[in-house]
Amino acid sequence: MSQHNVETNTSEYAKFVGAIKLVRIRLANCEIDTAVSILRPKEIETKIEQSNQRNVELLETSGLILFEQKTNLIFLKQSNQNELARISATYELEYHVDSDYPMPENAELFLNTFERYNLPLNAYPFLREFVHNMMGRMNFPILTLPLLQPETPNTDELETQDSAT
Repeated sequence: MSQHNVETNTSEYAKFVGAIKLVRIRLANCEIDTAVSILRPKEIETKIEQSNQRNVELLETSGLILFEQKTNLIFLKQSNQNELARISATYELEYHVDSDYPMPENAELFLNTFERYNLPLNAYPFLREFVHNMMGRMNFPILTLPLLQPETPNTDELETQDSAT
């Protein structure tokens, strides 16, 4: 892929991200399951699993994109990896695409990149607050999740299908 195509796609992606506005975020579902009444911070390991779903059908009719991000925070006993507790939260994020923005042919590629890199940055602060709050309510040691370090999409991910051939 030529340097010109990479720069064009990077520039197009920046315009794409600039045209998307976060309209609403809500906690759509949550679940807490504990197998113990006490968590001892020095004896646990924390694992995070995330998955996303997207409904883009709204994009064509109303300019909306709806994402769901589900996160499982799993507390494992270090010695045997048994699950001690689990906090699951699903956030629904609704974005509006500016009506003046013409969707590019490679919009699916840009949506995939947005879902991988931008979506977690929008949802994660809400998850951090939720986990911090719930740990206290369960009478467990307060846990503040670390800040999420943003990833930057590499230029290979911004290639269009046409330029890859």
